Amino acid sequence: MNKSIILLLVLINLIYICSARRLFTATSTTACCTTTGSTTITTYDTTTQFCCNGRVGTLPAGATGQCCGSNPLLTNQVCCNGVVQNAPNGESCCGTTLLAVGQSCCGTRSFTAATQQCCNAARSIVISNTLQCCGTNGMTAGFTCCADTTSFNPNVSPFFDSCCGSSPYNSLTSTCCSVFVTTNGVTSEQFSVVTGLGACCGRNNRLLASNEICCPNDKDANARIVSNTAGNIGCCGSNSFNILTERCCSKTDATGAIVTNVVTKLLSNNLFDQECCFDSSNGASLYYPEFQTCCDNNGVIVPKTFTDNRISCCDRTPYDPDNHVCCNGKVVCGDSCCGDLGYFAATQICCSGFIYDKKTDDADCCVEFQYSRATHVCCAGILQHKRFDGGVCCYDYYYNPANRACCNPPTATLATRNHNGVVSNDFAFVGTQFIRCGKQCCGNSGFYPDHQTCCNGALYENDPSADFRCCDTSIYDDTIGNSICCCASGELSAECDN
Repeated sequence: MNKSIILLLVLINLIYICSARRLFTATSTTACCTTTGSTTITTYDTTTQFCCNGRVGTLPAGATGQCCGSNPLLTNQVCCNGVVQNAPNGESCCGTTLLAVGQSCCGTRSFTAATQQCCNAARSIVISNTLQCCGTNGMTAGFTCCADTTSFNPNVSPFFDSCCGSSPYNSLTSTCCSVFVTTNGVTSEQFSVVTGLGACCGRNNRLLASNEICCPNDKDANARIVSNTAGNIGCCGSNSFNILTERCCSKTDATGAIVTNVVTKLLSNNLFDQECCFDSSNGASLYYPEFQTCCDNNGVIVPKTFTDNRISCCDRTPYDPDNHVCCNGKVVCGDSCCGDLGYFAATQICCSGFIYDKKTDDADCCVEFQYSRATHVCCAGILQHKRFDGGVCCYDYYYNPANRACCNPPTATLATRNHNGVVSNDFAFVGTQFIRCGKQCCGNSGFYPDHQTCCNGALYENDPSADFRCCDTSIYDDTIGNSICCCASGELSAECDN
């Protein structure tokens, strides 16, 4: 759209409505109409027509301006879940129907409050007023409800007095046991009634004796009963161990959760602390941390041979971390790794596997080359002189952004190019193909925002007397009148401007 066309529109005093896809010619009473979630937009006259969920029709007498689905609502009408109902006396909805006088609503079902009650609104369950609610069922007054599923009369044989999950039981003669079970990532509690009084142990159908323990705990579905006659037995996960001669080693993950438990024999000298050392197969051995170090993940225990007792492990090899480092399983001199090689980061630099002594304090890498950020710049792996201050990279080309813009350069990393260090002035830069005249980019073109407007990739010259706004790739003049940009959702909003 050029300036002459825009000026012509001003002369004929039209208001324009623009959608995300096309521009509509309209009067001051024209509005957009669309279906919710659709990008299809049409227009309608707000004084003579209605728009309900994308449907346009003649505005009926008595219309309230509200919609019920695809239909307009009239005075004395209500919308019941998308169904229009006549409500001359101000009746209320219950589901898709109206409530009669003396009725109440239970979910989507109506009921008479004088003789009925709502037990479960989410499932629209209605029962007689003579009963009590037990989940979705009715039960006789005086009964007890277990877990909203089962009811019982506590006054008749076998004289239950408590609930065990959804099952009634007599707490004077039986014990309620429960375990936690995880299925498809969902953990639930499962209950069972065991005859007798005492402590539970998982899914075992008997209770613990006084000389028994439950491993790992009573809530574990796979728990087992272990004899502890001498009183020296403990639990190590699901296993048991002798606390006098053995040690339980528990390995945790990053969250602190136990991932494995291993029983191992105590070392002969009990005068010193002993700790667990796990190998890659989750096996475990004990060692003395005062004199030894455990090489993580391989189970190797080595003596602390250095004077300050500092030691690290490189696979199965111990080393002094003060002047050595572990690089890909090898002990080498340095404090940092450059591939398989070690180097000292304070005085050296690693560039793509090559180690250099730092020539300057601001040394940096451009692929495999060292350079100074004060005098050079690395653009997409191409090293070149800083020819001026304030420059930036356009892919592999260093340019002055004062009057140029870099528009849609490639994002892939440059393939290795033989430039042997700093390139010469006649080097064939790829980035020069994307340099455009202008301060900013409009698609693949450059433009000057002080006298041009970019609308989603379409470029227009500005008119000083106009207030240009964008709607998708179209432009309109907001000084003509109350122009409206119709968004893809069909909302009428000036905030849609690009």
